[in-house]
Amino acid sequence: MTELRDSTGNTSQNQYQYDIWGGLITSKETKSNPFLYSGEYWDSIARIQYLRARWYDPSVGRFIIEDTYEGEIKNPLSLNQYTYVENNPLVATDPSGHARFDRDFRSGASMNFRSLIGGNPAVNGSSGGGSSGRLPTTVIRGNTASVASLQQERLMLREMRVSQGAGNALVKDTGSIAKNTANLRTWAQEKGWVRQDTAGGVEQWGVKDANGKFSWRLKLKPETSTRPGLEAGSNQPRFDARLDAEGTPTSYINPFTGQIGGSSVGTHIPLGK
Repeated sequence: MTELRDSTGNTSQNQYQYDIWGGLITSKETKSNPFLYSGEYWDSIARIQYLRARWYDPSVGRFIIEDTYEGEIKNPLSLNQYTYVENNPLVATDPSGHARFDRDFRSGASMNFRSLIGGNPAVNGSSGGGSSGRLPTTVIRGNTASVASLQQERLMLREMRVSQGAGNALVKDTGSIAKNTANLRTWAQEKGWVRQDTAGGVEQWGVKDANGKFSWRLKLKPETSTRPGLEAGSNQPRFDARLDAEGTPTSYINPFTGQIGGSSVGTHIPLGK
């Protein structure tokens, strides 16, 4: 879902831009719409996406719980229980929450949800909204339920993100400043972030909105800080990492641990020894 138009097809009502993993970069809405990246339901409170068997967090490109499907031994990429579409979101989606689905761009083929969930389609009715006020139905492990009935689970997942974070390392901490710096740059590139250094020479990676405004997600720098636990005036190389610019309790991340939280989690992280 990148755009929502009116019944004539001529007037744009909503517009969306995403990064490669489905993270929302910019949005302009005149009509309420809960279906965003890949046309799937987006929980704006917990900031995660509902993919039936599991919830997906596009800010880290990972599912937040382990897959019950163990994968195929002949396909090593399928054996990781948390990765999204085997780390290939350019050509694949995962409407079931269990396995990647490669779309055939030549024929325009799309997934039949019935073949994945063995019953009703994931969403009943028109995707264009309407004024009935009825919530779409969803399927969880073969049982139908209204989106409203998922509220308790959504709030639980939100609290889990705040208190525990994702809990999965996204970047390997080698202990080496040079190797960690290289690993963080690779992570930024895989996320589709662009580099834009500051005038003072701080290396920044981040996203740009439709107007070209830059918002950082990763900063690599010699950090001078008086934060508790750091020596005043320390120039030990450190870095900052965040998921968005909103300043919420789940805005920052430590890629070495996967922990998500406030600024204390994702700022002044030592690059190595």
